[in-house]
Amino acid sequence: HGQIGQVTAQGNIGGGMMTSQIVDISLLRMMASYGFVLVVLALIRLKRIGLGRDLVTAVIRMTVQLIVMAFILEMIFDMSLWYVVIAMEMAIFILASRIVLSRVKAKTRNLSRNILISLLLGAGSIMAFFIVIIVGPDPLYDPRYVIPLGGMIIGNSMNACAIAFERFHSLMKKDRKLILTLLSLGATSTEATSSQFKEALKAAFLPILITMTATGMVILPGMMTGQILSGTSPLTAVKYQIAIMMGITSSNALVAYLILYLENGEFFNNK
Repeated sequence: HGQIGQVTAQGNIGGGMMTSQIVDISLLRMMASYGFVLVVLALIRLKRIGLGRDLVTAVIRMTVQLIVMAFILEMIFDMSLWYVVIAMEMAIFILASRIVLSRVKAKTRNLSRNILISLLLGAGSIMAFFIVIIVGPDPLYDPRYVIPLGGMIIGNSMNACAIAFERFHSLMKKDRKLILTLLSLGATSTEATSSQFKEALKAAFLPILITMTATGMVILPGMMTGQILSGTSPLTAVKYQIAIMMGITSSNALVAYLILYLENGEFFNNK
């Protein structure tokens, strides 16, 4: 059995202090969590889905990336330099765009550029507003706020970007004859693809809408749960969670709209 370390944390509830013990999961107990993967592997093998190798690769990659990121964050937190934080965020944006590009099956000529622009303008603007106006840490570039909060906004926006593009590309291919007919009747490219644009935007927005509906009653999101486990007042954790959900929702909508707007022109020539 592994030893469990405990750290005292304090939170403020209605002017009073709340003291709690943070349970530090030992290395041995953390390793036991990999047993959950064995259940998935058993199901994959039973049904012969053929994703066993992909799952193992994903688990190993996730573990290595998280460990490396932990050391990187420790260094960034210790330095607390604004230009290091900005460089880190730009690296996250570039990496996020590459991941989205690798996950979508269809490709267009300027897709890589359009994904990066959509994330920078959509998620970037929401992230900046959230940090500066909603949270307002001192200093504003405090990496303990900027990097985790920015990561949540960018991470969710990646999903919206990928879903919007995939659905739009699929609908454009499926409705090609209809779109050509509308163009021949004098419709502009925007008018001819209006239905496909709306459908793709709706598909990208649906996951976050479902999550928002279930949050609180069915789902206790990771940010709120993490703060509560660290000893933060549930009321404070709720305020952060509501604010970040609003930011994520806006970011998803903006990023999805931008990728659809930019990609719409990729399907038409200038004639």
